[in-house]
Amino acid sequence: MRHFNILWCGLNIHEQCQSIQSALAKLGDKQDIYRYIFSLGKDFRGMDQSLREDKYLVDGCISQAWLIPHQQQPKLYFDMDSEALIVRGLMSLLHSVYHGRTPQEILSVDLEFWLNLELTSLLSMNRRNGTVGMIKQILQYAAVCQAWWVTLS
Repeated sequence: MRHFNILWCGLNIHEQCQSIQSALAKLGDKQDIYRYIFSLGKDFRGMDQSLREDKYLVDGCISQAWLIPHQQQPKLYFDMDSEALIVRGLMSLLHSVYHGRTPQEILSVDLEFWLNLELTSLLSMNRRNGTVGMIKQILQYAAVCQAWWVTLS
């Protein structure tokens, strides 16, 4: 299996999404994509164990997965981690797209982008629900922050 570096720093959010689409298309076979995401999970540096609190658990995920949003106006940051390597790999992709972006940028890449990649077809129903839930949480947090910051301006 060829290894593609799709987690480029310095790309704008849409360039990063295009990079992910292109790299996954080059892999082609679903098994190769699954193995690649699994390898991303091995390489993904999750959060410190001490931050793994129940209040940060992602609803709907069969394995334990944590998502902690942070804000430093005008950008949002996300600490993520999971016990399952496949989920960590998906988190690696989410992190590469959403971490360190403005709410407006985050909201420009909605759930449809991820569904169109068909990554969820590689997952069990429970893992699929957890992944979709995680994306929705990120988008919801971005929407709330954007509305809050507008009212403060």
